[in-house]
Amino acid sequence: MIEFLQSVFEYTSWIQIFSLVSGVIYCLMQVVQHKWMWYFGLMTAGAALIVAIINFDSTGAWAPLWAQFILNSYFFLMDIVGIFSWRKIRSREGAQAVNIVKLERKSVLRYGAGLMILTPVICLIFAFTNDPDPVAEGISFGLSIVAQLMLTRSHIEQWFMWMAADIVAIIVYSGQGAWWMVGLYYCYILSAFFGVYYWRQHGAHLK
Repeated sequence: MIEFLQSVFEYTSWIQIFSLVSGVIYCLMQVVQHKWMWYFGLMTAGAALIVAIINFDSTGAWAPLWAQFILNSYFFLMDIVGIFSWRKIRSREGAQAVNIVKLERKSVLRYGAGLMILTPVICLIFAFTNDPDPVAEGISFGLSIVAQLMLTRSHIEQWFMWMAADIVAIIVYSGQGAWWMVGLYYCYILSAFFGVYYWRQHGAHLK
């Protein structure tokens, strides 16, 4: 299977570009809460997974690619969850084109506790691998996991989580020389700023 992928994607440059383009479209659709964003999210995560598999087989070493493989696998699964979760949100009374679900205090505590527990564990795991920057990778990993979960539940606070995760991701990818990913995450940050503004201006708050 890996040999087949290598024969089709001898060079990963074009699939990296595809990931960048689909990622940008995903961000734009996320801002306006278009339901098709989840399908572009599936394509973006899928492309990133293919790149990780190809690079792992060609280099024989997966760090730091294995961390991104796991994270994009999570994104892929959560994109599927998001499809059905947003269907339920849109079926609620008072639902509009852009819907904001209030973040309850108990949810804040759960997210905060999960982040405080999850992030150090991930950093520790990365420290036992040959990951070049286990702390930054772990922080970005933890923030991204929580942010994606908050997105599936349509909390406006997810934008701030993404900003923090994207800044750390830029630091990680800059150190690896993965400039196409740096460009992608800069686009993510810009979309997050616009997303906060757009949701506040056009969002309907659901109880």
